[in-house]
Amino acid sequence: MENKLHIVHMVSSFQGGGLEHFVIRLARDQILMGHFVSIVSLHDGPLFQQAQELDIDSHVLSSNSKIKRFILCYQFFSSKPLEIIHAHNPTVLHYATIGKIVSGAKLIMTDHAQTRGIARIPSAIERRLTDRVIAVSEHTAKDSSRFGFTGEIEVIHNGVDFKPADISRESVRLNLGLDDRPLVINVAGLLPVKAQDILIHAVALLRDSGTKMMLLIAGDGPEHEKLVNLCGELDLSREWVRFLGFRSDIPDLLNASDIFALVSRNEGLPISILEAMSHGLPIVATPAGGVKELVCDGKHGIIVPFDDASKIADAIKKLIMDKTLCTYYGENGRKHAEDNFSFRTMSMKYMEVYRNLMDY
Repeated sequence: MENKLHIVHMVSSFQGGGLEHFVIRLARDQILMGHFVSIVSLHDGPLFQQAQELDIDSHVLSSNSKIKRFILCYQFFSSKPLEIIHAHNPTVLHYATIGKIVSGAKLIMTDHAQTRGIARIPSAIERRLTDRVIAVSEHTAKDSSRFGFTGEIEVIHNGVDFKPADISRESVRLNLGLDDRPLVINVAGLLPVKAQDILIHAVALLRDSGTKMMLLIAGDGPEHEKLVNLCGELDLSREWVRFLGFRSDIPDLLNASDIFALVSRNEGLPISILEAMSHGLPIVATPAGGVKELVCDGKHGIIVPFDDASKIADAIKKLIMDKTLCTYYGENGRKHAEDNFSFRTMSMKYMEVYRNLMDY
């Protein structure tokens, strides 16, 4: 009989980003395999309720006091038997190492390349206590090696489920009050690193050139007010840019859209691009992090320079004007995603890492 593992995933928050969705999906998959799985977060967020509705044992170590949070961390990890602690990003490694010391579990850290600066640099003891480091892309693996991790850094690319939309393209557009103009969608947290400001400037250029379109931005975050104000400064009404906030119906929104744009300044291996490709959308993206491991320029979409609104506008206009090219990129991307980035394949690779550490 296969050994069942007690696994804890650690994240910095339950906000509605790609990483948090990924962890919830991975935890749910592992539960369905028969393992005992919990998610522990340092901060609350809208996905906490979703995790609980999926019967995932979920906890928030919420406190303004670091000392109180350390106490909560100690209490949690000393309260149950554990074999695996899986930290997602170096930002939670400090607390995960406490868990390892308290429980004696094996500690794995996946670097999703979503943090930068001093907070991303683990201490010597954190590096020493981490049993295995996983990176979501080759680019991220090279980046992680610069922060003192010894030994081999294994690459496990992110994966996605290939699910059809629940409702039709026409119904989604009708529900949002949209006409038949071309829709460009961006799915990302509203953060400086995601560069939605540059994308909005590109929309202004498209408007000025007489190109009919609309940008949908699905996501929330601290840059919301700043981005809304930027639209006001550029005289871009809701007919040009629509902020949708946190959404749980991303597959439906992708199905209603024509082009996917992600012009980030840094990425790991963006799940949002994989989801867009699985729905047959052509991609406009910057070569951030592992993006070039997903998107081949001229085959799955168009790679554009960082922070270049003009080139982004040109790429979007090219796709709007050439439906045949859109179909070509979209079909190639769908096949590429389905053949190489399935969620189940990725999930089984993580289980193999766990079992190798446990000598099962």
